[in-house]
Amino acid sequence: MRKQTDPLLAEFIDFMPHYGMLPDLSSEEVEQWLAWGREGGKRLRAGDAPGAEAAYRAQLAIYSVSPEPFLALASLHASQHHDKQALVELRAAVARGFADLQRFARAEAATTLRKSMDLLALEDAIPMLKKAEDDWAGWEAFQADTAPPSLTEALQIHGKLHERVALMAPVLGPRQVGLWKRVIDRSTAAQLETYVIKKKDAPDLDDALTRLMAIYADGATLRWEVLPAAVAQRLSSVSSKVLARGADHPLRPGALACSSVAQNANRDAKRLLKTASADWIEKSLGEVLARYPESPFSAIAVTGLVRTQAEVGRMDRAAAAYDRFRAAHGDDGELLARVRDDLGELALRAGGLPAFRATTLDGGVVTPESLRGKVTVLDFWATWCRPCIDGFPALARIQTKHGDRVNVVGVSLDDMPEEALRTWIATEGLAGRHIQEEVGWESEFVRQFGVKEIPFNVVVGADGSVLAINEHGKGLEKAVTAALARN
Repeated sequence: MRKQTDPLLAEFIDFMPHYGMLPDLSSEEVEQWLAWGREGGKRLRAGDAPGAEAAYRAQLAIYSVSPEPFLALASLHASQHHDKQALVELRAAVARGFADLQRFARAEAATTLRKSMDLLALEDAIPMLKKAEDDWAGWEAFQADTAPPSLTEALQIHGKLHERVALMAPVLGPRQVGLWKRVIDRSTAAQLETYVIKKKDAPDLDDALTRLMAIYADGATLRWEVLPAAVAQRLSSVSSKVLARGADHPLRPGALACSSVAQNANRDAKRLLKTASADWIEKSLGEVLARYPESPFSAIAVTGLVRTQAEVGRMDRAAAAYDRFRAAHGDDGELLARVRDDLGELALRAGGLPAFRATTLDGGVVTPESLRGKVTVLDFWATWCRPCIDGFPALARIQTKHGDRVNVVGVSLDDMPEEALRTWIATEGLAGRHIQEEVGWESEFVRQFGVKEIPFNVVVGADGSVLAINEHGKGLEKAVTAALARN
């Protein structure tokens, strides 16, 4: 797919906002943009396709980087069976940040496009585009060699920029709003870091540290990653100023989190985390979780602790940290979901199966408890996924070889009528029982398992433990055999 997606990546980068070029739409322009959108919908409902297209083009004349008018145009052309033009408009929407292609594919107008290879190529490009966006707005892009004249001035500019983004939010859309907020916060954080480091005797130094930690705490600015050395040094310098203020300082949990992210950059020539840094991270983040469980830094603390322990081969400690966090925040589903998304499949390795309840196409109910007693292969797939289909023979061999000693449970991400999916499964002779998660990537069931791409599978032991993740072909067959040998 690389040759197909590289031009799209270039186009995506071209339309990515550039630092210092935040759009400056007036409130009147925002209202005009919204009014043209309403007019387009009105004309569409009245059957006036040319009028609807003209309205959406008028939106683009006001702001051409929003994906929504292009998405509306793609739907309009798809409903007229102008599939080639619909794909042109859809590609333009994706290049401007639209990522929910399942939403488009589920629309009635997109019926003939659902199996288009061009649509699948766009779907394939989404992870690459998201990575490009993350890299563009990464830590390394922001530095301030000179401290701002005053803390007040830096905070005033920060507030005004956020006000501009809020004003333009209906036009920018969620993706660009989130991106610009991250850019503004990281830019301000770089300035405040320089202020704190260089103006050691400033009377408002504590206030600057407090404001800086508040920016870090929002979850978008400070994330668990391997930082460039210069950025790691800045974080280390900031955190040391807080930690020097004593064990009971209110900013201590944030400083411990910052120092741990900085330590995560301390790696050898092979990019392996140094043992001393792993020990520092374990001690620091362990303190955050033990002493400050309600801190806004607890999410990054558990993410960093689990990832670090797993990286250095201490999975028992990773599992213990994850279990303690779940026990402390069991009633906060949103926080747990955020941590689970950050950890991906590592949440399965550290925490085992999530709590779930699903109904199979034959009316059966599947829960973690129902899987106990037999080895189970949970296989996430879709009819449009060629690698998934290529993996079905291995599942058939497992079922033939081991019979009812192994459960095979397929999880289909297809958005099609249930009867059509049943027919497809019967025609292909797929092994096992199957669950249909027709909302695809938006399915809570799919997200609970940290599925980022398919094919994806999990081998579950007879005791309910997760024994293998994402093994395929002969590797999957060996994993099942090994799981059976544990009984």
